[in-house]
Amino acid sequence: MRPLETQRFMLKFKAVLIRCLDKDKKPILNSTASGFIVKDNGKNFLYTCWHVVTGYNKYDLKFRYPPIRKHLQIELQDSDTNTPGFERIGGIKTLTLPLYEKNEHQEQPLWEQDYQHLPNPDLNNINIFVPYWHDAIRIELPDSISPSLLQVINSNNIPFQLNPLTECEKLIILGYPYGFSTQGAAQPTPIALTRYVASSSFQGIQRILIDGTGAPGMSGGPVFLERNNQLSIVGVYTGLIYPDFEIEQAEKTTALGTCCNLLMHWSGSLKMARINASNATDGTL
Repeated sequence: MRPLETQRFMLKFKAVLIRCLDKDKKPILNSTASGFIVKDNGKNFLYTCWHVVTGYNKYDLKFRYPPIRKHLQIELQDSDTNTPGFERIGGIKTLTLPLYEKNEHQEQPLWEQDYQHLPNPDLNNINIFVPYWHDAIRIELPDSISPSLLQVINSNNIPFQLNPLTECEKLIILGYPYGFSTQGAAQPTPIALTRYVASSSFQGIQRILIDGTGAPGMSGGPVFLERNNQLSIVGVYTGLIYPDFEIEQAEKTTALGTCCNLLMHWSGSLKMARINASNATDGTL
């Protein structure tokens, strides 16, 4: 195990900047987000939020129009291994990923998500399925993209077996608030926020409440648990809630952050797959 100080230093490489693009690959206003790369069975996958790729709020669905987010532009630091035994990381590398493929005159999502879904006829008719457990997706990266080992979250940081989270444990959220990079646009570098577990569960779903929020643009960023001098990824930052909504207020001072708990996903209990009308399972049955 690396010293905790080294693990913390390496966090600056563990999140990527995401820009949502339309069908013409043009940036969509106010739609930056964050994400991270995980290696699984020799393949690299980009993880981010379901609401990032669709533009819909899983917890407050308002269907007015089909999704306009058709591509993701991924920005991360470039890496150079031309010199044997030496790797240089810096600058910027950009990749554009399609979110859909056309199949029999209809678009099919390319990302993977929960098998189980919450029925929504309007969205289901256009092959969009609301994930039952997680506001999270993953999408396979092409082999042509070879991120540095420092940029990939591997088995050293994935808690395949981890005791449940408890209140007051320390969390670290990585991301790009409003698309902000600490080293400028030419060298994507996330910020790191320290937060604590406010509640290890929320309304019986795979969701953690955090004692403070991030900012718009940080959705999809990785959330690490610091325990016993080890940093382990536990989920994806998904946004915020206002506990005072019942009295028709939304005070920022009382807002709580939310994290999608992926511990059951890491353990293999809740796997992800590409979903369509033929294999989606109604989670309410």
